[in-house]
This record gives sequence, C-alpha cells and structure tokens, in this order.
Amino acid sequence: MTDSDKPTPQELVERLLDLLDVKDHGGDRFEGRRKIGGVGRVFGGQVIGQALASAERTVPADRPVHSLHAYFLRGGTRITRSTSRSSAIWMGAAFPIAASWPAS
Repeated sequence: MTDSDKPTPQELVERLLDLLDVKDHGGDRFEGRRKIGGVGRVFGGQVIGQALASAERTVPADRPVHSLHAYFLRGGTRITRSTSRSSAIWMGAAFPIAASWPAS
C-alpha cells in the first residue's frame, strides 16, 4: 500500500461511523454489516458498537448511555451481516435499561 492509497483520518472516521450505523427493520430488529475487507471472525468491539447503537434507538433521545455491560458467549462468525434484537426492558425515573441480543 502506498501513501496515496492510505485513507485520511476523516475517511477513517466516516468508515467507522458507517460501520456502526445499524439498519432498523422495525420493532426491535436491527441489522449491522461487517467491515469491508474483513477476514476471519467479527471483531468484538464492532459487535458491541452495533449492539449499543441498536439499544440506543429503543429509548428516548433524552436518555443518553451512561453504562455498558457485555458478555461474549460465543466467537463471531464470518457472516457479512448480523441481525440483533434490542428492547428497552425497564424505563426508570433516573435511567432506562435496554438490552441487545442476537436475533434468531
């Protein structure tokens, strides 16, 4: 790769934001895509980012994220798109609780 082939920092940020933008399929279903040119398993940080983006869309806009807890129960696969379900499972006075999990 030559210097002229390297993306600019702005292009890298745009690619990351595009990757983390999940497609809303209505209700609690969302779809994320895989990094262009990605090989092998899906990077866990990408899965977490897409799950967070999905969960964020299930709560009111005035309730920002302040905490994230996650467990990786299985390794990622080589699929090109991942589907997940996200839902606000509790709407408290101080904060809501939203959850994301793989869609079957």
